[in-house]
Amino acid sequence: MRRKHKSFALLLVVLLVASFLASISFFVVPVHATGLALDGSVTAQSSGNNVSLSLSTSYSNDVIIVAARTVYTTSYVNVTTITSSPSLTWTERQTKTQTYKILSLPTTYYQRLEEWYAIWTSSGSLSINVTLTATPTNGNATAFGINNADITSIFDGNSGANPTNNSTSSTANPTVNITTSNANDFVFGLETSSSTGTPTAGSTSYTGIQLGEYLGSEYMLVTAPQSNVPVNFTLTTGSWCAIADAVMQASVSAYSLSLKIEDCDNDTAIVGASVTMNNGTNNVVTSSSFGWANYTGVSGSVIINVTYYGYLVNSTASFSVASNTILYVICNIYDIIVNEIETVSSHSGKLCGANVTIYTADGTEIENGTTASKTGQVSFMNLPNATLTLSQYAGSSYTLLIGNVTQSISSDNQSITLTAAQNNITVTDRHTTYGWKPTG
Repeated sequence: MRRKHKSFALLLVVLLVASFLASISFFVVPVHATGLALDGSVTAQSSGNNVSLSLSTSYSNDVIIVAARTVYTTSYVNVTTITSSPSLTWTERQTKTQTYKILSLPTTYYQRLEEWYAIWTSSGSLSINVTLTATPTNGNATAFGINNADITSIFDGNSGANPTNNSTSSTANPTVNITTSNANDFVFGLETSSSTGTPTAGSTSYTGIQLGEYLGSEYMLVTAPQSNVPVNFTLTTGSWCAIADAVMQASVSAYSLSLKIEDCDNDTAIVGASVTMNNGTNNVVTSSSFGWANYTGVSGSVIINVTYYGYLVNSTASFSVASNTILYVICNIYDIIVNEIETVSSHSGKLCGANVTIYTADGTEIENGTTASKTGQVSFMNLPNATLTLSQYAGSSYTLLIGNVTQSISSDNQSITLTAAQNNITVTDRHTTYGWKPTG
């Protein structure tokens, strides 16, 4: 079968992609997140005057944050440079320091917490090396990626959006309060403490990024500006430093998505199919008289399901919408040929002029047709891939049921033979001719 006035050459790539998606129900494709999200994290201890980190991310255009913490007994140990492979431009963002003593011992410890950042336009494995001014008594660092951030402006512009705090004495629960201006921010906290305990996220609003001895990090996603909101950790008593910050979400563009719902051989537009597009929530559209299901305001990960007369006929893999998109959705919808056979006493032949009606499992009529006068055949188009009921009727008003069977519709141009269960018709009728034609 061939569509008139259609250039297959121009649509070849699109059709191949659509056919591939239609044939696979559980193929997972990594797609860009539609909102701010954590994109990988790692932590490591210092070795000499270096900390080496290997961060793995899934998405491109991330803001990469590095938190470095050092303790030394004669002075502060600073981060001199951060380098990476692939090479990125690293910038120091914030620093907080604290001195403390353990009990009444004379030794003074110099504790320092630093925040650095870079933009990574690619994804995958990122090797990061933090170089220190000296070998600390104890040092470690954490790195994590923030996906779908505004990589142009990056940070919330409120003067209270990058605060610091430290303990004036040995206390529990490192805390710093943050104030933001932007609605959609990735708010995160960093802490270092002399406590040997392991911190936990300070409240149910926060999720831990890396929570280890001496260095902790956490985040929360907000959808409204924050005013003097605590970024806190739960930790046993110690001397601590804390930094909070807020990365802004990138503006999200919205696009149109037009789906052409078609049968299995891309020959016929399917009218009246129920098309569910999930872009975070289910959006259901009935395909139009030309087979189109149109959506607006779409961006990011999308999953399509198509049902026809209540039967699932297509379930695509997840794919990403990043521009106005037209997609041909090839469904498991088939044409069939019914051969009607009548058995009367010792005779058997093709039953002509009988009615065949096709029903769903719940009794909804899909289609009906009359067998041809010479062949005893009738063709049906656009049936869902399902087990359907085929009922045969005779009589001038087709009120006499002469056969009733269930049949799995599983391939295009499938040939199905039906046998009438009884003969209640004559060769001639004033309205319609019925009867049988010997096979052979």
